[in-house]
Amino acid sequence: MGKFALFLPLVAIIGLPAMFVTACPGIDDSPATLQVADSAWVSLGGNSSIDFTATRFGGGNADIRVEMEDPGIIGVVSSSGGRIVIEGLSLGGTVMTITNASDARQSAKVAVNVSGFFPARETNNAHIDGELVIAFDNVPVLNHGGSVRIHQKETGTMVDEIFFEGERLATLAGNNLNVGPQLVRVEGNRVHIIPQFVTRNGVLQNVLQYDSEYYVVIPPDAISARLNGNAFNGIRDIEGERDTWRFATRSAPPLNAAIPVTVDRSWNSTTDFRSLNGALLAVAGRGGDWTINITPGVYNELVNYVTNQNTNITIVGQGTAPFGRDVVIRWTNNEQMNPGTHTRASFRFSGADLVLKNITLINTTERTGSGNWQAETLFFANGAHASAAPRGRTVAAFNSSFLSHQDTIQTSGRAWFYRCYIAGDVDYIWGTSTAALFEDSELVSVRDHARVADAVIFVSRTPTIDNTVGKGYVLLNSTVTTRDTVVTWFGRNAGAFAGFDQVAIINTNFVNEGFLSRIGVSGWRLDGGRYQFAAGNNRHAGWKTYGLTLEGQPWEVPAPLADTTVMESTLVNTEYNGRWTILNRVFNLASGNYETLAPGAIWDTSALETAFGAISDPSQP
Repeated sequence: MGKFALFLPLVAIIGLPAMFVTACPGIDDSPATLQVADSAWVSLGGNSSIDFTATRFGGGNADIRVEMEDPGIIGVVSSSGGRIVIEGLSLGGTVMTITNASDARQSAKVAVNVSGFFPARETNNAHIDGELVIAFDNVPVLNHGGSVRIHQKETGTMVDEIFFEGERLATLAGNNLNVGPQLVRVEGNRVHIIPQFVTRNGVLQNVLQYDSEYYVVIPPDAISARLNGNAFNGIRDIEGERDTWRFATRSAPPLNAAIPVTVDRSWNSTTDFRSLNGALLAVAGRGGDWTINITPGVYNELVNYVTNQNTNITIVGQGTAPFGRDVVIRWTNNEQMNPGTHTRASFRFSGADLVLKNITLINTTERTGSGNWQAETLFFANGAHASAAPRGRTVAAFNSSFLSHQDTIQTSGRAWFYRCYIAGDVDYIWGTSTAALFEDSELVSVRDHARVADAVIFVSRTPTIDNTVGKGYVLLNSTVTTRDTVVTWFGRNAGAFAGFDQVAIINTNFVNEGFLSRIGVSGWRLDGGRYQFAAGNNRHAGWKTYGLTLEGQPWEVPAPLADTTVMESTLVNTEYNGRWTILNRVFNLASGNYETLAPGAIWDTSALETAFGAISDPSQP
């Protein structure tokens, strides 16, 4: 099948009123001046020019200095002889500041937009995953009922129609989730379009295929905007040669489990994929262990990954920011949109072990009214299949952030979060884990301004297995910050269930950030009835604290709730003295003793400790 040669059109400057700046003249009748247009545009990958006039005191041409607010959008090729030549590096807009080098008072700002299409028209090397983008001269308006259509070039068959609102998206969990208007969104002067997924021969795939040619159709009344100085009138079909948007896709990248799969959403990406979902789709049926490396950027993706093939998936952000803040995966999903524990998270993972490193996950849900607004950022499910052992699946995270409001993190199986940042309000860490350790981490209780509600850190529904109970949810050597006007509770009873409200908070400092922030009376909160604990053994199965500080000073919660425990140092130093004992030792309810899990159930975190640069674990045998 033939492919198109790369073609990048050149463009001219928009003819808009010029800015003329003149210094207050002194004795010399020839003041310094600067004259330049106040706006311009250039195509992605193309060049354009901005003419200027700059003079010195006393006459003669002056040099100029050019500074870019965002150098990643526009590059300066040259700036002499009265002309600035610029190149479009990425779609979007920025501000260029031009200063007369002989008189810094002579300065002008030029708004510059990079307009055009991604993938570029006629390119022959487009990725099959990630977003399509159109950058306009101004902020576009998406009109009600609009859509974007993608056609296969050879047959003219429409392979996808993406509506501006009311959309659904197929996922690797085998369900179709409501995504509302999120498949087509406006950011600045850009329209971002997310193609959907389709099932072929029983396998979920990207709608675009490798080594294929496509064209895009947008009805004339779908988007109100200006493009290259003219009113946008849509994109015609393949017969309209002048205004078509055609591109060909690249060949499939060779994948090898021994080599990390690469993801980069930038305009000039040469990596394997442009989206995390693209990478996950590719490795879903291949089995074994896979590592996915993601370059810095903001990825708008709903991840709902369920597998019975992979053993371990490791997702590593390639940025350097604290808590992975320069590699962001975000989406809006919640109980209102997709009711049910397995459908409302922005990032759900099940069926294999998961490792997250240097990543930020955000559920961008904001409450807009009353009702249930549960909105997990991360839902890690122990196993999607009956063959999964009760303690068999694990999730580990390092230098990562998890941001939402209600139910930020939900886990089952076993979990280890090391040096992570977690923010939320109602029940923002909860689940059915036998052991979930949050170590050396920062927790922040935030306020949801649409709802007055106290913050609760933990809701634990730790199950019993063979008459034993694991350590449940453990906060160790960490910090909890309560934002102003927020009340934080350590934990809330989970209601009727077969298990225990099993939480331990150890060597943790609480910070009240504001005059009205505080810890709830007695620390723990009962919402009717009692919490579930082991009678006579609540220091082993129940709500427990040890070594708490407030603003760095030793602190005991006033009037602790009945049947909660301030643990003795002996118990802490033997059963909570490191991640190995917390994750791999359980309390036997019948014998009243602790025991180590069977060899096949031990979670050896030593390789992860090396990868995370974790401090040595004194409890490791």
